Amino acid sequence: MLRKRAEDVENGISIKEVHSLKNNKVTTDNSLARAYYTYTLNEKQIMASIISKINSTNESYNSDHGIYISFDSFQVTYQFASLKNAKRAMLTGLQGLYDKDIKNLEGFSKGNHARLITSHFDNLADGVRFFLNIDLLPYLQGLKQRFTSYQLKETCNFESSYTWRLYELLLSWISNGDGHKKLHIEELQKTLGIPESYTRSNINKVIKKGVDEINSKSDLTVEYDTHKESRRISGYHFFMYV
Repeated sequence: MLRKRAEDVENGISIKEVHSLKNNKVTTDNSLARAYYTYTLNEKQIMASIISKINSTNESYNSDHGIYISFDSFQVTYQFASLKNAKRAMLTGLQGLYDKDIKNLEGFSKGNHARLITSHFDNLADGVRFFLNIDLLPYLQGLKQRFTSYQLKETCNFESSYTWRLYELLLSWISNGDGHKKLHIEELQKTLGIPESYTRSNINKVIKKGVDEINSKSDLTVEYDTHKESRRISGYHFFMYV
């Protein structure tokens, strides 16, 4: 049974946060779904939670209030064994959102790199308030076309950030009306944030594990063929069914 908290007030801002975020929708422009970034699983969990809070309200993002995520919501959503573990994961993952860039973001006018958050406020007893890079807001709200959207419950049980990124990437092509997509292995490697040190064999293992996890834990069904050049895997042809 989900726990309900009484309403708190932090710095004059009313906070009423009590439940799982699983039914929230994560909605982004397709360009963000296809951008290059390398997040750990905890970092991806935070990113998706923040975006889901933007999309769970009809109001535009308020740069004075930011987005508040409580530790207990984070625990319930991602099924951490304890509140202490959820708190550690969020505070550890938080640093990566400062340190790691989102690259190759189509239409981004502020250069080749972007970061999701600009600052945060820790209420260590309860949660974290995140303040977003306002230059990314056109990729997160008011979207009318070319967007990817899914309920957080479809991804919150993923055990790998690569699986999550593959899910979003394939879903972005479905939103375009494409039920299949061919991707070169190097492009796929960059988009999923797979390290350059990985061999093609290792990349193939990541893809296989990701597809298996998507098929067993989400609403998406994926099949794929490999393409080879001189006996080496050069790309993948994915087939997606919702």
